[in-house]
Amino acid sequence: MSHLAYSNLTLDQLTPDLLLHIAQYLDIKSILQLSMTCKRLSTLVNDEHLFRRLVERDYQLTYKAATNTWRSLYKLAPMDICPHLGSLPETFPQDKQHPQRHATCDLCQQPSVTYLSLTSLDKQMCQACVSKLKDNQQLQGTCSVMYNMDGQNLYCFECSRAVGKENSDMNEREKAKQLLDQLQPPTNGLANSPLPKPTTKAAPTDDPQDVQRRKAEHIRYIQELRLEDMAIKHYLVEKNWSRNWMMFRTREGTPPPGPIANYRLAKNNGQLDPELRVPYDKYRPAPETHADIISERLWTFLVDTYGLEGRAYSEDMLVGPDYARLRECVNEYKRSIERYP
Repeated sequence: MSHLAYSNLTLDQLTPDLLLHIAQYLDIKSILQLSMTCKRLSTLVNDEHLFRRLVERDYQLTYKAATNTWRSLYKLAPMDICPHLGSLPETFPQDKQHPQRHATCDLCQQPSVTYLSLTSLDKQMCQACVSKLKDNQQLQGTCSVMYNMDGQNLYCFECSRAVGKENSDMNEREKAKQLLDQLQPPTNGLANSPLPKPTTKAAPTDDPQDVQRRKAEHIRYIQELRLEDMAIKHYLVEKNWSRNWMMFRTREGTPPPGPIANYRLAKNNGQLDPELRVPYDKYRPAPETHADIISERLWTFLVDTYGLEGRAYSEDMLVGPDYARLRECVNEYKRSIERYP
């Protein structure tokens, strides 16, 4: 859609994605004022997608503790959290976990290794080489957070301090612990034992029945993508289960998923959680959502095939002010096919 076309839209015609895009460029005072203009915009002050972007914009943070929310993190004004931890992956490759100390520095070959680079460069270095980090062409693009193999902790050379210590912020501690659990020597006394040689395993194969089942279920998925009758009732299916079903359909040797885990979409009282994130567009990936939206036709097939743990949540249940945001998201999802030829 052209810029001119956007300028002719009324507030009611703005999609949730476009509203989010606009709001992320406003200061927090303007967002609060905007949220009070009408009922539809009142959800902005609790929108986790929006506050995640605001935290990254204003504090350069891209991670938080699992028990925290992006909104509460923004209110804390977290100036004392190391932002550079966020550039490290949640899970390191197997060959980087519980590393063996090299005999010499990978850069100067001196026998005094102290730090391990945690990026793909995978260098073990002495204190002298690390102190020249910014000037060393071999280390351009290296994350400033490194693993101190002497102290078995993480040190950020941009923040000039150890990160994740007991007196540091809870969000930083949790992120650092998640990384250190993969780096520190195991407690079973095998820290200095040689690493096992990698073995070559034959790729898992399916028996003919599994091959046919994969093909049949993937055809059903393709039919779902091509479905244009959006008047059909739609249901929510838990995201992780949906991912597991996708893996089963597309990767040979992957086992089928168990029952649909829809209990994860509910609050403690069994009612659907109104704070769930769902996709706005049928054809765009939405990795940061809690649930996928599927037609009643596909839902019936999946429940008959795999079973259900928890309740079935259809769009008919999205009634009342608490579910106004979810209702609008589902409506936008169903309208999204009109944007494609």
